Amino acid sequence: MPTAREALLNAALSALTDQSWSAVRMVDVASAGGVSRQTLYNEFGSKDGLARALVRREADLYLYGVERLLAEPADAVDRLVSVAEWTVSEARSRPLLRALLTDGWTERHPAPRPLRPAAPPGGAPAQRRADAGLPAPAELVAAVRNRAVAALDPGRPDRRGRTDQLRGDQPRTDPLRVQAGRVQRARVEQARAEQARAEQGRTPQHRGPERARRDQPRPENGRSVAPPRAPEPAVRTKDESAELAFRCELAVRLALAHVVAPDAEPVGRLVRAAVAGPIAAVSAATTPRAGGR
Repeated sequence: MPTAREALLNAALSALTDQSWSAVRMVDVASAGGVSRQTLYNEFGSKDGLARALVRREADLYLYGVERLLAEPADAVDRLVSVAEWTVSEARSRPLLRALLTDGWTERHPAPRPLRPAAPPGGAPAQRRADAGLPAPAELVAAVRNRAVAALDPGRPDRRGRTDQLRGDQPRTDPLRVQAGRVQRARVEQARAEQARAEQGRTPQHRGPERARRDQPRPENGRSVAPPRAPEPAVRTKDESAELAFRCELAVRLALAHVVAPDAEPVGRLVRAAVAGPIAAVSAATTPRAGGR
Protein backbone atom coordinates (compact mmCIF):
# COMPACT_ATOMS: atom_id res chain seq x y z
CA MET A 1 0.00 0.00 0.00
CA PRO A 2 1.73 3.23 -1.11
CA THR A 3 2.00 6.10 1.33
CA ALA A 4 0.15 9.34 0.66
CA ARG A 5 3.41 10.86 -0.60
CA GLU A 6 4.02 7.97 -2.99
CA ALA A 7 0.42 8.11 -4.21
CA LEU A 8 0.83 11.81 -5.01
CA LEU A 9 4.12 11.21 -6.83
CA ASN A 10 2.49 8.41 -8.82
CA ALA A 11 -0.39 10.72 -9.71
CA ALA A 12 2.00 13.44 -10.88
CA LEU A 13 3.98 10.94 -12.96
CA SER A 14 0.79 9.58 -14.50
CA ALA A 15 -0.33 13.09 -15.44
CA LEU A 16 2.90 13.52 -17.42
CA THR A 17 1.97 10.73 -19.83
CA ASP A 18 -0.70 12.87 -21.51
CA GLN A 19 0.53 16.42 -21.07
CA SER A 20 3.58 18.54 -20.42
CA TRP A 21 4.58 19.50 -16.89
CA SER A 22 3.46 23.09 -17.39
CA ALA A 23 -0.08 21.83 -18.03
CA VAL A 24 -0.19 19.63 -14.92
CA ARG A 25 -2.38 21.24 -12.25
CA MET A 26 -1.79 20.74 -8.55
CA VAL A 27 -5.52 20.41 -7.91
CA ASP A 28 -5.69 17.50 -10.37
CA VAL A 29 -2.70 15.78 -8.76
CA ALA A 30 -4.30 16.14 -5.32
CA SER A 31 -7.60 14.76 -6.59
CA ALA A 32 -5.92 11.77 -8.26
CA GLY A 33 -3.94 11.13 -5.06
CA GLY A 34 -7.09 11.22 -2.94
CA VAL A 35 -6.08 14.21 -0.80
CA SER A 36 -6.92 17.89 -0.59
CA ARG A 37 -4.86 20.48 -2.41
CA GLN A 38 -3.73 21.86 0.96
CA THR A 39 -2.36 18.43 1.93
CA LEU A 40 -0.43 18.34 -1.34
CA TYR A 41 1.10 21.74 -0.62
CA ASN A 42 1.86 20.75 2.96
CA GLU A 43 3.81 17.75 1.68
CA PHE A 44 5.77 19.33 -1.18
CA GLY A 45 5.56 23.08 -0.55
CA SER A 46 5.00 24.06 -4.17
CA LYS A 47 4.80 22.69 -7.68
CA ASP A 48 8.58 23.07 -7.92
CA GLY A 49 8.90 21.05 -4.72
CA LEU A 50 6.74 18.33 -6.24
CA ALA A 51 8.93 18.37 -9.36
CA ARG A 52 12.11 18.04 -7.29
CA ALA A 53 10.65 15.12 -5.35
CA LEU A 54 9.52 13.41 -8.54
CA VAL A 55 12.93 13.65 -10.18
CA ARG A 56 14.73 12.62 -6.98
CA ARG A 57 12.59 9.49 -6.76
CA GLU A 58 13.54 8.54 -10.32
CA ALA A 59 17.22 8.77 -9.40
CA ASP A 60 16.72 6.71 -6.24
CA LEU A 61 14.75 3.97 -8.01
CA TYR A 62 17.43 3.71 -10.66
CA LEU A 63 20.27 3.37 -8.15
CA TYR A 64 18.34 0.81 -6.08
CA GLY A 65 17.84 -1.23 -9.26
CA VAL A 66 21.57 -1.05 -9.99
CA GLU A 67 22.35 -2.31 -6.49
CA ARG A 68 19.99 -5.26 -6.89
CA LEU A 69 21.63 -6.29 -10.17
CA LEU A 70 25.12 -5.97 -8.71
CA ALA A 71 24.11 -8.22 -5.80
CA GLU A 72 23.13 -11.08 -8.14
CA PRO A 73 25.21 -14.31 -7.89
CA ALA A 74 26.93 -13.90 -11.26
CA ASP A 75 30.47 -13.10 -12.38
CA ALA A 76 31.70 -9.53 -12.67
CA VAL A 77 31.28 -9.18 -16.43
CA ASP A 78 27.74 -10.59 -16.42
CA ARG A 79 26.70 -8.17 -13.69
CA LEU A 80 28.09 -5.16 -15.56
CA VAL A 81 26.33 -6.31 -18.72
CA SER A 82 23.07 -6.63 -16.77
CA VAL A 83 23.45 -3.10 -15.38
CA ALA A 84 24.10 -1.70 -18.87
CA GLU A 85 21.16 -3.53 -20.47
CA TRP A 86 18.84 -2.54 -17.64
CA THR A 87 19.97 1.10 -17.85
CA VAL A 88 19.10 1.24 -21.55
CA SER A 89 15.75 -0.49 -21.03
CA GLU A 90 14.72 1.72 -18.11
CA ALA A 91 15.83 4.95 -19.78
CA ARG A 92 13.73 4.12 -22.83
CA SER A 93 10.60 3.42 -20.78
CA ARG A 94 11.02 6.19 -18.18
CA PRO A 95 11.31 9.65 -19.76
CA LEU A 96 12.31 11.32 -16.50
CA LEU A 97 15.15 8.87 -15.94
CA ARG A 98 16.33 9.37 -19.51
CA ALA A 99 16.42 13.13 -18.96
CA LEU A 100 18.33 12.67 -15.70
CA LEU A 101 20.93 10.36 -17.22
CA THR A 102 21.46 12.28 -20.45
CA ASP A 103 20.58 15.85 -19.43
CA GLY A 104 17.96 15.75 -22.16
CA TRP A 105 15.30 17.93 -20.58
CA THR A 106 12.43 19.19 -22.74
CA GLU A 107 9.34 21.30 -22.14
CA ARG A 108 7.39 18.14 -21.29
CA HIS A 109 9.59 17.35 -18.29
CA PRO A 110 9.47 18.92 -14.86
CA ALA A 111 12.18 21.57 -14.71
CA PRO A 112 12.42 22.23 -10.98
CA ARG A 113 14.24 25.39 -10.07
CA PRO A 114 16.80 25.11 -7.26
CA LEU A 115 15.47 26.05 -3.85
CA ARG A 116 16.36 29.66 -3.04
CA PRO A 117 19.02 29.89 -0.29
CA ALA A 118 16.71 32.02 1.84
CA ALA A 119 13.74 29.70 1.42
CA PRO A 120 12.89 27.45 4.37
CA PRO A 121 13.42 23.72 3.74
CA GLY A 122 10.43 21.41 3.37
CA GLY A 123 8.91 19.93 6.50
CA ALA A 124 9.10 16.23 5.58
CA PRO A 125 12.58 14.62 5.70
CA ALA A 126 12.06 13.20 2.21
CA GLN A 127 11.26 16.67 0.91
CA ARG A 128 14.29 18.22 2.59
CA ARG A 129 16.38 15.62 0.79
CA ALA A 130 14.74 16.41 -2.56
CA ASP A 131 15.18 20.15 -1.99
CA ALA A 132 18.92 19.68 -1.34
CA GLY A 133 19.50 19.46 -5.08
CA LEU A 134 19.15 17.09 -7.99
CA PRO A 135 21.95 14.84 -9.23
CA ALA A 136 23.71 15.74 -12.46
CA PRO A 137 24.39 12.98 -15.03
CA ALA A 138 28.06 12.84 -14.01
CA GLU A 139 27.04 12.28 -10.38
CA LEU A 140 24.80 9.36 -11.35
CA VAL A 141 27.55 7.82 -13.46
CA ALA A 142 29.98 8.13 -10.54
CA ALA A 143 27.42 6.64 -8.15
CA VAL A 144 26.92 3.59 -10.39
CA ARG A 145 30.67 3.20 -10.91
CA ASN A 146 31.42 3.28 -7.20
CA ARG A 147 28.65 0.80 -6.41
CA ALA A 148 29.98 -1.53 -9.10
CA VAL A 149 33.55 -1.33 -7.80
CA ALA A 150 32.38 -2.06 -4.24
CA ALA A 151 30.27 -5.02 -5.39
CA LEU A 152 32.85 -6.57 -7.73
CA ASP A 153 35.82 -6.39 -5.36
CA PRO A 154 34.90 -8.50 -2.27
CA GLY A 155 38.34 -8.03 -0.69
CA ARG A 156 37.96 -4.27 -0.69
CA PRO A 157 36.24 -2.57 2.23
CA ASP A 158 33.36 -0.31 1.31
CA ARG A 159 35.04 3.06 0.78
CA ARG A 160 32.25 4.75 -1.10
CA GLY A 161 31.70 7.29 1.66
CA ARG A 162 30.91 10.83 0.65
CA THR A 163 32.15 10.41 -2.92
CA ASP A 164 29.23 8.06 -3.59
CA GLN A 165 26.52 10.14 -1.99
CA LEU A 166 24.27 12.26 -4.13
CA ARG A 167 23.32 15.65 -2.81
CA GLY A 168 20.88 15.28 0.04
CA ASP A 169 21.59 11.58 0.58
CA GLN A 170 21.22 10.15 4.07
CA PRO A 171 22.37 6.54 3.55
CA ARG A 172 22.54 5.67 7.23
CA THR A 173 18.84 6.29 7.69
CA ASP A 174 17.68 4.90 4.34
CA PRO A 175 16.32 1.36 4.98
CA LEU A 176 16.81 0.23 1.38
CA ARG A 177 20.42 1.39 1.39
CA VAL A 178 21.04 -0.23 4.79
CA GLN A 179 19.58 -3.51 3.54
CA ALA A 180 21.73 -3.38 0.40
CA GLY A 181 24.80 -2.91 2.59
CA ARG A 182 23.85 -5.88 4.74
CA VAL A 183 23.40 -8.08 1.67
CA GLN A 184 26.80 -7.09 0.35
CA ARG A 185 28.55 -7.68 3.69
CA ALA A 186 26.90 -11.10 3.92
CA ARG A 187 28.16 -11.98 0.45
CA VAL A 188 31.68 -10.88 1.35
CA GLU A 189 31.67 -13.01 4.50
CA GLN A 190 30.30 -15.98 2.57
CA ALA A 191 33.02 -15.63 -0.07
CA ARG A 192 35.71 -15.50 2.60
CA ALA A 193 34.31 -18.55 4.36
CA GLU A 194 34.15 -20.54 1.13
CA GLN A 195 37.71 -19.55 0.28
CA ALA A 196 38.88 -20.66 3.72
CA ARG A 197 37.13 -24.04 3.36
CA ALA A 198 38.63 -24.55 -0.07
CA GLU A 199 42.13 -23.84 1.24
CA GLN A 200 41.65 -26.34 4.05
CA GLY A 201 40.42 -29.05 1.68
CA ARG A 202 36.92 -29.18 3.15
CA THR A 203 33.52 -29.00 1.56
CA PRO A 204 30.68 -27.16 3.26
CA GLN A 205 28.65 -29.68 5.21
CA HIS A 206 27.09 -30.16 8.61
CA ARG A 207 29.30 -31.86 11.21
CA GLY A 208 27.85 -33.53 14.26
CA PRO A 209 29.36 -33.05 17.74
CA GLU A 210 31.39 -36.30 17.59
CA ARG A 211 32.98 -35.41 14.28
CA ALA A 212 33.58 -31.87 15.45
CA ARG A 213 35.56 -33.22 18.42
CA ARG A 214 37.58 -35.55 16.16
CA ASP A 215 38.39 -32.68 13.84
CA GLN A 216 39.83 -30.55 16.64
CA PRO A 217 43.64 -30.11 16.30
CA ARG A 218 45.44 -32.55 18.61
CA PRO A 219 47.98 -31.25 21.11
CA GLU A 220 51.67 -31.78 20.35
CA ASN A 221 54.00 -32.20 23.34
CA GLY A 222 51.27 -30.98 25.63
CA ARG A 223 50.78 -27.78 23.69
CA SER A 224 47.57 -26.96 21.91
CA VAL A 225 47.72 -26.48 18.18
CA ALA A 226 46.05 -23.40 16.79
CA PRO A 227 43.58 -24.02 13.98
CA PRO A 228 44.76 -23.11 10.48
CA ARG A 229 44.56 -19.43 9.81
CA ALA A 230 42.04 -18.45 7.18
CA PRO A 231 43.64 -16.75 4.19
CA GLU A 232 43.30 -13.00 3.98
CA PRO A 233 41.20 -11.68 1.13
CA ALA A 234 43.08 -10.63 -1.97
CA VAL A 235 43.92 -6.96 -2.34
CA ARG A 236 44.32 -5.04 -5.55
CA THR A 237 47.15 -2.69 -6.33
CA LYS A 238 46.38 0.95 -6.97
CA ASP A 239 46.65 0.42 -10.73
CA GLU A 240 44.37 -2.64 -10.63
CA SER A 241 41.73 -0.74 -8.65
CA ALA A 242 41.93 2.16 -11.10
CA GLU A 243 41.50 -0.24 -14.03
CA LEU A 244 38.46 -1.86 -12.42
CA ALA A 245 36.89 1.56 -11.74
CA PHE A 246 37.57 2.65 -15.32
CA ARG A 247 35.90 -0.45 -16.78
CA CYS A 248 32.88 -0.09 -14.48
CA GLU A 249 32.42 3.52 -15.57
CA LEU A 250 32.96 2.55 -19.22
CA ALA A 251 30.08 0.07 -18.99
CA VAL A 252 27.74 2.82 -17.77
CA ARG A 253 28.90 5.34 -20.36
CA LEU A 254 28.45 2.82 -23.18
CA ALA A 255 24.89 2.27 -21.97
CA LEU A 256 24.18 6.01 -21.93
CA ALA A 257 25.65 6.42 -25.41
CA HIS A 258 23.31 3.66 -26.54
CA VAL A 259 20.38 5.54 -25.00
CA VAL A 260 21.23 8.77 -26.85
CA ALA A 261 22.22 7.16 -30.17
CA PRO A 262 21.16 3.51 -30.39
CA ASP A 263 23.65 1.29 -32.19
CA ALA A 264 22.90 -1.74 -34.32
CA GLU A 265 25.08 -3.75 -31.97
CA PRO A 266 23.26 -4.77 -28.75
CA VAL A 267 24.55 -2.85 -25.75
CA GLY A 268 25.25 -6.06 -23.84
CA ARG A 269 27.62 -7.25 -26.55
CA LEU A 270 29.38 -3.88 -26.66
CA VAL A 271 29.89 -3.83 -22.91
CA ARG A 272 31.06 -7.43 -22.78
CA ALA A 273 33.65 -6.77 -25.49
CA ALA A 274 34.87 -3.64 -23.69
CA VAL A 275 35.21 -5.03 -20.17
CA ALA A 276 35.57 -8.82 -20.30
CA GLY A 277 39.29 -9.07 -21.11
CA PRO A 278 40.55 -6.25 -18.87
CA ILE A 279 38.46 -7.31 -15.88
CA ALA A 280 39.63 -10.92 -16.24
CA ALA A 281 43.23 -9.68 -16.42
CA VAL A 282 42.79 -7.54 -13.31
CA SER A 283 41.26 -10.48 -11.42
CA ALA A 284 44.09 -12.79 -12.45
CA ALA A 285 46.72 -10.25 -11.42
CA THR A 286 45.24 -9.64 -7.98
CA THR A 287 47.84 -10.43 -5.34
CA PRO A 288 47.29 -11.90 -1.85
CA ARG A 289 47.25 -9.43 0.99
CA ALA A 290 50.54 -9.19 2.84
CA GLY A 291 50.57 -11.31 5.96
CA GLY A 292 48.23 -13.99 4.59
CA ARG A 293 49.23 -17.61 5.18
